[in-house]
Amino acid sequence: MHAFELQRAINRFFADFDSYKPFLSAVASLAKSSDAMLAHLPGVARGGEWINQCAGQIYAHLAHSQKTTATINNRQFFRTLEHFQRSITQLQPSPTPQSNLISHLNEQIEQFAGLYDEFLADQSGARALPLILAAQNLQTRLEVFLDSLHIFDEAIGLNDIPSSTEAPLAIWLPLHLERVMNLPQAV
Repeated sequence: MHAFELQRAINRFFADFDSYKPFLSAVASLAKSSDAMLAHLPGVARGGEWINQCAGQIYAHLAHSQKTTATINNRQFFRTLEHFQRSITQLQPSPTPQSNLISHLNEQIEQFAGLYDEFLADQSGARALPLILAAQNLQTRLEVFLDSLHIFDEAIGLNDIPSSTEAPLAIWLPLHLERVMNLPQAV
């Protein structure tokens, strides 16, 4: 894939960004729950009277994940998840890439989707914990991936305008060469 093709693919990806929002919003919502839940772990680690109080808070966050997923249109979530996966696969530079960035991201999305599906079947705290932790990991990876795409797009886009250090290129076409060859010779 040439730089201009990659830039075109990145632009198409971002032009379609709103269509990924149900998937990305669900991941972000569940990841926020993880952040709030993990804030209580130091209390559990402190021990003593803090264990019960903080464990109760952690369980409350796990139970809250049912409310979070209740606001998600599951059909739309899975449809946009698959659309997102197809879109990032189109950013693959070649059929056999040297980097596994996109394939690893797709694997992590698949893992998250499996955990989400399992949680929908049994909305217990035991199913919520791996889902929430996977959402937090996926959220971080998605942010890095999207930021990287923005950086690539900006870097590639800068090549459209020559810098002040670049010299102009003169191309002599056959018509010009005939004129140059027919010029009188200076003595």
